[in-house]
Amino acid sequence: MARPGGDPSSPAPVVAPETEAAPADTAATEAKGGVYSLRDEAGDVVRTGRTSDLAARAAAHFSDPVLGDFQFQVEYRTDVYAEQRVLEQMLYDQ
Repeated sequence: MARPGGDPSSPAPVVAPETEAAPADTAATEAKGGVYSLRDEAGDVVRTGRTSDLAARAAAHFSDPVLGDFQFQVEYRTDVYAEQRVLEQMLYDQ
């Protein structure tokens, strides 16, 4: 396939994968739920979890006298429960 208005022997530009994935990325940033980790000062994962409301879960961990010492980090955003389960398992297995 040639470039529009260009030399018919030159190849057409290839679309980068991240450009093609933009709609999914946009939906992911709008998701309320997802998978998170709690990390210690060294950045090591202490706990992983999944939730339908990341903001509420972060607040709950922050107010906990023990867990509040760890950094709450959102790893993946998705409201699809099955995706959350797989993503949490992948994070746990790392």
